[in-house]
Amino acid sequence: MLWHTIRNADGSWQGEFGAVQSQSAGGASTYTAVTGGSADEKALQVVGVGSDGVLWHTIRNDDGSWQAEFGAVQSQSAGGAPTYTAVGAAGA
Repeated sequence: MLWHTIRNADGSWQGEFGAVQSQSAGGASTYTAVTGGSADEKALQVVGVGSDGVLWHTIRNDDGSWQAEFGAVQSQSAGGAPTYTAVGAAGA
């Protein structure tokens, strides 16, 4: 399961963790590595290596909603390895 919480600008934390899969359907049942970044300083792009070795991606929008479903990165981008063990991301 992939969990999410928020650190507020004042340094406090959201009261509890939430399961990302309850907001964004699909993806792997467990993850071995996860990263996130933002290119627009609003939406959070989340990429994780599933227990299946697939790179899964979803987005948390700036209004707090999540993309409806995880997507397999390999289905959107040609080439690459068939499975992965690590992932990294950065905003630009």
